[in-house]
Amino acid sequence: ATTSSISQNDSKKSLSISPNPIKRGQTLQFDGEVSFSLFNTLGQEIGRFERAYTMHTGQLSAGIYLIKTTTFGTKKLVIEE
Repeated sequence: ATTSSISQNDSKKSLSISPNPIKRGQTLQFDGEVSFSLFNTLGQEIGRFERAYTMHTGQLSAGIYLIKTTTFGTKKLVIEE
């Protein structure tokens, strides 16, 4: 007889970003395609990204940012000099 199982992880989506923290000027990698908004610690939207696999950090200052997605929730991103 053959048995099959469904992974419990299928219902819990998560977003992996690397590296984090990242050095300013490097390219951030996502583990898949993601649409998100990027916010600074003051709650100001810095940018919107649609169907992205990467994000270059050269235009951003060192500091803490929030990556907000509708699918995966919110992740903290740290950019270092």
